[in-house]
Amino acid sequence: GLDGSYYVSDSGGWKARDGRIYVVRHGRTDVWTTESVDFPNGLALSPDGGELWVLESTPGRLVAFDIHPDGSAGSRRVLLELTGHVPDGIAFATDGSILIACYRPDVILRWQAGSAPQIVAEDPEGTILAAPTNCAFIGPGLATVAVPNIGRWHVARFAVSGLTGLPLIYPSREQLGE
Repeated sequence: GLDGSYYVSDSGGWKARDGRIYVVRHGRTDVWTTESVDFPNGLALSPDGGELWVLESTPGRLVAFDIHPDGSAGSRRVLLELTGHVPDGIAFATDGSILIACYRPDVILRWQAGSAPQIVAEDPEGTILAAPTNCAFIGPGLATVAVPNIGRWHVARFAVSGLTGLPLIYPSREQLGE
């Protein structure tokens, strides 16, 4: 987070509804929220650092939590239902859209509030995209999408014309106590 905190999901058991999200700040780990119980997985800070976006894998959905000024979690808000998908990883783009890597089916979706998700990459045979578990923008200008695939143990890379990513938010050395 902007204050040097970082967030970690504990997905819990598959369909056990026992997930939670932790926050690590100042060398201490605490439960941040227990409102995301449905296999919370991929996490990303909103571009302004004011929200934590969470992909819940089962049933598939994207939710958000405000990060209050005192660092506590706001209430869970559903942003997008992803029926028929098992979302896993998320990355913010410079145009306000996000990429969502789906473990099943083998697809990468692009979504922007107010519109339907669009498929930017898919692999029905599972050879290049094979159970994609995350996505990140890499390389010059953050114009390449990297996608690790647990089904075939490789990282796929591709570009989408005009799509670039936002840099990750990293804590400063001062925030880390160095």
